[in-house]
Amino acid sequence: MIVWASDPEAKDAYPIVTYTWLLCYRKYDKKKLDALLDMLTYSLTEGQKDAEPLGYIPMPAPVVEKVKAAIQNIKAGQRLWWAVVAFWISASSPH
Repeated sequence: MIVWASDPEAKDAYPIVTYTWLLCYRKYDKKKLDALLDMLTYSLTEGQKDAEPLGYIPMPAPVVEKVKAAIQNIKAGQRLWWAVVAFWISASSPH
């Protein structure tokens, strides 16, 4: 997936928009998988509500949906390889 993130257009916005990449194995033991999926699910849902109060731009809905689809590839089992999950990180105000 290739996505370009535009810098914020607000007059006082800090002009940096980027993604942070989370590299994940495709397989984890059940306990680690549950913790990882809980964290990722929270980050993509309830956690998005904290973005703006913390000075960040929430992830666009199409990006959230693509990340949700990507994490479906992470399963329980012996670690074999990794998957890439992108997270939208953006500073929307001068700090």
